[in-house]
Amino acid sequence: MGCSKSILSSESTIVTKKNQVIDSKSLIEACRSGDIVRVAILLKTITFTELNKADWTTGNTPLHLATYHGHIDIVRLLLNHGAMRNILNYELKIPANYASTTEMKKLFQRLTIDSLIRFVGDDSNKEEIEKIEVLQSSLDATQFFMEYESRMSYTGQWNIIQTVEALQKAPELKNIPGLDVVWNLFEQAREKTDAKYLIRAYTVESQFYKILNQKLVQQHLKKSANNVENHQMQNTMAVFNQSFTIAQSLLTESLQTDNSKIIDWVHRYMGTIHTLIYQPSFQFNGLTYRGMWAKKENLLYYSENQLYICNKTLISTSKNFKIAKRFIDESIPLAEQIPVMCTYLIDSYTSFKAIDIHTISEYPEEEEVLIFPGIPFEILKIGMNTTINMIEIKLVPMLSNVENLRKKVLNIFH
Repeated sequence: MGCSKSILSSESTIVTKKNQVIDSKSLIEACRSGDIVRVAILLKTITFTELNKADWTTGNTPLHLATYHGHIDIVRLLLNHGAMRNILNYELKIPANYASTTEMKKLFQRLTIDSLIRFVGDDSNKEEIEKIEVLQSSLDATQFFMEYESRMSYTGQWNIIQTVEALQKAPELKNIPGLDVVWNLFEQAREKTDAKYLIRAYTVESQFYKILNQKLVQQHLKKSANNVENHQMQNTMAVFNQSFTIAQSLLTESLQTDNSKIIDWVHRYMGTIHTLIYQPSFQFNGLTYRGMWAKKENLLYYSENQLYICNKTLISTSKNFKIAKRFIDESIPLAEQIPVMCTYLIDSYTSFKAIDIHTISEYPEEEEVLIFPGIPFEILKIGMNTTINMIEIKLVPMLSNVENLRKKVLNIFH
């Protein structure tokens, strides 16, 4: 009987795989011919993998073919079911490259209102204000960074399978409508042990990225409240040393069976996607841009004081200046607000905290660079950029000073 069950199981697996191959070929043919009824039927049972499977002779996915042949209703169906926008065919083109009409092109773009929420800040919005910490002391900013590192630096120890399991257990992500594509991507990350699918899930327009950033805001980050320099240095050094103590402790605890009790899903997710910075294709150095609407009095405060901006969340920026400006131009400000372009310099000291994700983003045309939380940026200059007729805030990272500060502290107390 055991042998009989094994044979039946094997036959069932073969039949299932054969049906998936047939469905994949059928979907490709239906998308090419414009058979929307057939496409709708196949989408009810087809897997995420088969939905995005390419024709081996051309590299075209069903989405490539539907777009190329102008079947706009089929394109809309495929996108709603999670068809990947960023797969390259053998001609090194993504499906959007074949969109020939304005209406078709818009299907591949994020809705304007959603783009503004991601890429344009608003200093009158309470939720936006909570995402940043404005500090007047470089020591406070350094301490902010080190405290954040003490909480997050160990997360790279967790593998992708554990991360996905933690995401599946997260109470905040349960029963949230519109997360089907996100869950499919999480499953792909688990099956292929590939963190790129976790990043793509962040770029999907859903509640997931908003919930993640809300949780990051809630992280309690300490900052020094003393004005005595030596005491500030002592506090900063304590935080620096504490980071290693916590990391070593958690590394030891990670050997336990139930790792879910040690670090929550936010830490696991952040640590796992952070591993992508070690892959050359995702590393970024240079200038990247983000829009903001600001009140005049706030800009005056920024310009009259030496300030450091520390972000508590992931920040979406674009390495394409024109795209960032378009997001500002398309937005509608409140009364008495001024359009501002924030220019971030990502240097060699900051590159381990920023990743170029445009090749794996759901919306590659945004040319997104994702900046991790915790980085202290100094406001270097605020002034009118006459080329774009807009106020520009130039922000430079101060991480290059962290190691020098550590050496200074050691010299004083040893």
